[in-house]
Amino acid sequence: VPLKNWIEYTYNNYINLITQVNQKRIGQVEFEISVQEALPVVVDYVLNKNPKAENPELSKNLGIPIGIIEAVMSKPISHLRKTKDTTERVKALKKRLSELKKFDPVKHTFEIIQEM
Repeated sequence: VPLKNWIEYTYNNYINLITQVNQKRIGQVEFEISVQEALPVVVDYVLNKNPKAENPELSKNLGIPIGIIEAVMSKPISHLRKTKDTTERVKALKKRLSELKKFDPVKHTFEIIQEM
């Protein structure tokens, strides 16, 4: 295999890999934003309306996907009781999301090569 072809193949694989990693991080941050936005609503329902509510009931009554309900309910009860306002956390996550969406894999790779 000629060196030029090998370098091009390796470079393209690296670009694809960091693009996939960035997309995965974007998905994780979007999910965490959904969890943080749903947290006060779910906590209010559980603490004030129905303390024995199960996840499917919460999902049905609140119109929130079951995955998000499960993520909220997996948090410790002490955290749920303390959490009344998640706006600061959501704001920080949205800032992180905008940074991830601005990510340019070619520019990032060029910066790494320049550091070498």
